[in-house]
Amino acid sequence: MYGPLQWYRDNIHIVEDEYSKVVEFIFLWQEYNYYYHHEFPDIGDCRAALNLYKKQVALEYYETIKDECINAFMRIQSRDKNNNPRTYLCKDSRFQRKVEYNVNGHDTLRDFLSVVYQIRNNFLHGEKLWNENKEIDIKLISWAKDYLEKLLNGSGIL
Repeated sequence: MYGPLQWYRDNIHIVEDEYSKVVEFIFLWQEYNYYYHHEFPDIGDCRAALNLYKKQVALEYYETIKDECINAFMRIQSRDKNNNPRTYLCKDSRFQRKVEYNVNGHDTLRDFLSVVYQIRNNFLHGEKLWNENKEIDIKLISWAKDYLEKLLNGSGIL
């Protein structure tokens, strides 16, 4: 099976710049996972990861980085399978719904966390990095890593 560990083994010799951010995202998510399971122990993984939007310090810090975060996201220029500009970042295939960010006014902390969580799912469950969109996938994972880390560090969570 070709998963994140095999991707890392295949690319260890070139792990630099954005590739290193893919590896950093894995470790950052482990730290965040530890935090939210201890902070919100009685709810499931997804809800716990998204519950950060209820913390005032995170909401306040997100407001200070929101424009930068959205602008960086919009520069990724993801395209759909028909080569049209993508109107949403990713789709949750389990529930056949779109997870949007900065589309139709979606730009809340909860929306941001939902998209980062979906990027994490797509990466860890095998939909990212081994398809024709590899370059875009690396940019999306790098974006998620950079802004999740900025949010967690800036709000004092980690």
